[in-house]
Amino acid sequence: MKNYYKRVGIKAVTVFIYHNDKYLFLKRNSNNKVDPDKLNGIGGKLELGENFVDAAIRETEEETGLIITEKDLNFCGMDILEKGSDDDWIICIFKLKVNNEFLPLGNKTEDGEFLWLKSEQIINHDLELVDDLNYSFQDIVDEKVFFMTCIFDKDGKVSNFSKSII
Repeated sequence: MKNYYKRVGIKAVTVFIYHNDKYLFLKRNSNNKVDPDKLNGIGGKLELGENFVDAAIRETEEETGLIITEKDLNFCGMDILEKGSDDDWIICIFKLKVNNEFLPLGNKTEDGEFLWLKSEQIINHDLELVDDLNYSFQDIVDEKVFFMTCIFDKDGKVSNFSKSII
């Protein structure tokens, strides 16, 4: 019999906004409980009754001030994060192309600071990304649709992962 377990799964979205060869990242504050000082796209948890697309639209507007529709979003993949915290995470990942680097709400949020970084800076350098991005960011840039599961160790690092690209 297979080893099944029951844990709470928090549903969330991450949106990678890009202009030309630069991607918008949130560098989280050092005092944040989750992923302090690490880089990630923008996003957050789904609200009750909300689907992944509606959450991506809402989170984009709340965090950046950009007004978008579902037609602006490109689906990148799904990421399941297991054992890194008390809860598992089920994250739907999108890309969003913009015409310039202007953010109506500015470059700072209560969670951290926005940075525009070239994709090669992310892929070829040792920047402090949330660890699962080390296994998926190239696929996001290359617009490969993926489904990934990451198992985290007690230090918040990916200890094992599986990924399928379709």
